[in-house]
Amino acid sequence: MAELAWKFTRTKQSMSKAKSKTSTEQWLIIFCGFPGCGKSTTSTALEKQGFVRINQDDLGTADECKKLLEKSLKHGRSCILDRCNIHPKDRKMWMTNAKQVVPNLNIDLVWFNVDVETCKQRVRERKKHPTLSPENGDKVIEEFAKGFKPPELYEGYKHIHTIVTFDDAKNVISELSKYNIAKK
Repeated sequence: MAELAWKFTRTKQSMSKAKSKTSTEQWLIIFCGFPGCGKSTTSTALEKQGFVRINQDDLGTADECKKLLEKSLKHGRSCILDRCNIHPKDRKMWMTNAKQVVPNLNIDLVWFNVDVETCKQRVRERKKHPTLSPENGDKVIEEFAKGFKPPELYEGYKHIHTIVTFDDAKNVISELSKYNIAKK
């Protein structure tokens, strides 16, 4: 009888291990940073790893971003929210909307902690950006900097990943690429 109980326990453990290897998690990764800090470059790299890229510059409005976020989450996909999200109330709004669709959603934040002057320089050098011309970049970034509030874990994230350098971005892309998400 003890041998049968051991076999049952062993089989049950093997089944739970197999299930954990094949089950996926659903994630929302919220980006936070000024224009020119590298959000879109990073989100494009993560899109290639299976995340749905939600970019307001491409979609045009926050409402379109919300629609794509809700649709993607309903279909079991994990998403990258590629917007500036400089204030806790902005980030909270997206978290609340997402959790209405998937209550047990995992949420991380990537903070692009790139200094204002570097962001201004990058925006001045960009060609054909859909929403921010090089001529208006300095003014927009300065306005964003005035209202910026750094993200904090108490806002509700599992992790805050910080990017300052290109190497940091590569490391964060590598780390997030290991998340066990559902692919297309």
